[in-house]
Amino acid sequence: MTKYVYILAAILLLGTSCARIVDVVDRPPEPDAVLFEEAERKFAASEYDEALPLYERYLEEYPGKPMVPASRLKIGMIRLEMEQYGAAREAFRRVIREYPDTAYARWAQAEALDSYFREKDYEAAVAYAETLDAEEFPPDMALRIHWIAGDGYMAQQAYPDAFERFLEAFGIAPETRRVSAGERLADAAARLDPDELEKAIEDYEDREEAVYLVYAKGLRLAGDGRVGDAAAHLKDFARRFSEHALAPRALEKIEEIERMAYFEGHRIGLLLPLSGEYAKFGMSVLQGVEAAMMRFSEQRSLDPPLEIIVRDTGDDPEQAVEGVKFLAEEKVAAIAGPIVLADAAAREAQVRGVPIITLTQRPGITETGDYVFRNFLTSRMQAEALAEHATGRLGLERFAILYPDERYGEVFLHAFWDKLIERGGVVKGVESYDSSKTDFSEPIRKLVGLYHDIPDELRAVIQVGEQLFDVSEDLYDGDAPGLVDEARQDEEDEDENGEPAAIVDFDAVFIPDSARVSGLIIPQLRFYDIRDVHLLGTNLWHSQALIDTAGRQLRNVVIPEGFYADSSRPGVSRFVRDYEQVYGDMPGYLEAAGYDTAMFLFEMVSDPEIDNRVALKNALLNMAPMEGMTGTTHFDETGDAVKDLYLLEVVRGRFSEIAD
Repeated sequence: MTKYVYILAAILLLGTSCARIVDVVDRPPEPDAVLFEEAERKFAASEYDEALPLYERYLEEYPGKPMVPASRLKIGMIRLEMEQYGAAREAFRRVIREYPDTAYARWAQAEALDSYFREKDYEAAVAYAETLDAEEFPPDMALRIHWIAGDGYMAQQAYPDAFERFLEAFGIAPETRRVSAGERLADAAARLDPDELEKAIEDYEDREEAVYLVYAKGLRLAGDGRVGDAAAHLKDFARRFSEHALAPRALEKIEEIERMAYFEGHRIGLLLPLSGEYAKFGMSVLQGVEAAMMRFSEQRSLDPPLEIIVRDTGDDPEQAVEGVKFLAEEKVAAIAGPIVLADAAAREAQVRGVPIITLTQRPGITETGDYVFRNFLTSRMQAEALAEHATGRLGLERFAILYPDERYGEVFLHAFWDKLIERGGVVKGVESYDSSKTDFSEPIRKLVGLYHDIPDELRAVIQVGEQLFDVSEDLYDGDAPGLVDEARQDEEDEDENGEPAAIVDFDAVFIPDSARVSGLIIPQLRFYDIRDVHLLGTNLWHSQALIDTAGRQLRNVVIPEGFYADSSRPGVSRFVRDYEQVYGDMPGYLEAAGYDTAMFLFEMVSDPEIDNRVALKNALLNMAPMEGMTGTTHFDETGDAVKDLYLLEVVRGRFSEIAD
């Protein structure tokens, strides 16, 4: 809790204590005052579970007493500490509504603002901050408003807006908080466009802010990867402003830059599970990296030569963290891996400022920080490739989704559906199933309207003018009535044997499941007359098990894949041939992913202009699309790989690449 809370609490309580100071000797405190002061003691001790019922009891028993607004305010603050953000804001709104133009209302507004920020709803935080006139608040509270607004803008990467807020904060900060305000100002200034920063330095040349802006320039140079220039600038800063509180911090920053930013030679770290449950996967990636090293060394000679330093993660997160520490101290330029335990390794790499390219599907891994990248096949990539091909190349518009009722199926369901919406596709039906079973007739029949018979009395068509409305759809499915025509009624209500006919109102069905289960589902689709539709799957379909199970039923199949050994893409056949010669086996996706990741890093460290980790990180973020075994790849602004995946079909019982 910030200091101003207790200062203001003392001010608010002053009137109550003064009102009875004259007769304190003659009369004991009133019961309401005793109750409120007990609640305050619990609140000050952070015993919120005990303080909350005391404040609530005060409101119930003494609704007309002076400390009612203070009690309502404290209830909101307790809710905030308990992370009950909605309830907290409701309490603050009531204080603002019932006690406008009071210190309580101002305090409640500041707390409401804080609630948005703590909830990480930064957009709402800055929007609310813009409705508050900081000049109407006490200085300490106004400072807090500017800081929260500035931090909210920083979180949204709106750095010019954050800079303006921190300028306002610096202007009103008391001497004791001047340095803290200045550091916030410098942090925002360091993220401005270089020209904007130079202009700000010029504009504030004769003011106190200038010192922090000059310091910010050193941070900006470091952030751009110009670590040598940054160190020189900060050394000059420490000399020019030797008496300033930032001078020691500038020297510390120089040490940090020299310790964290520079790497030695052409060293790459490799962090893989080479023992334990996932050892075979680690060996696959390692062999892909070795193949890349052999290939790169044939193409280019480096002095000093390429060097790979390998650490085993095993199955232990702590071992992965220790591996990152070791590799960082060995001055590697970057780290490739791990496959598992990526979260722990990524956090440590971010702290140490070492670029790390993880090989994991772990959701949100690149959100760890700007030094964390991923080069791996994800559900989002596959969903995007399928949606783009189906709606673009194939021109399909209507889709059905059959998915297993488990985490894998749910992830793909939402990823594919989201991508279809982006591209204007329509999902006509969604059904889940238990993948442990072998009979999938129930979800399939639901998908095509055969699960329940519609009673004859509900089979009615109402004509309004020249339009026909199918009432049975409205009564049976709960959907809005749809326009139909008489031909549709005749053809779709019954088949030639008088049985209800399947309503196949989609052009493709997406089944995100294993090859074995999908191979069982596909013939059952055909049984229920779902024939002339495209079958969309995930990379798990790329297995002989699919062909063995579904056989001739595999028509119009589309499968996204991260690597295809028989591809005609440039370099793939050479990679496969070289790998087979060395290891006596065909490479798979993990080998290809290891190969590509190593090649990206080899290209970076061989560039003489990339002589530090910051510059390497920036180069990865701005990397032009590079041809690789897993597709043409670049990294987006979050550090996630963007690829053009392989798309496969089944032709005469064999997988084949779909040509561009």
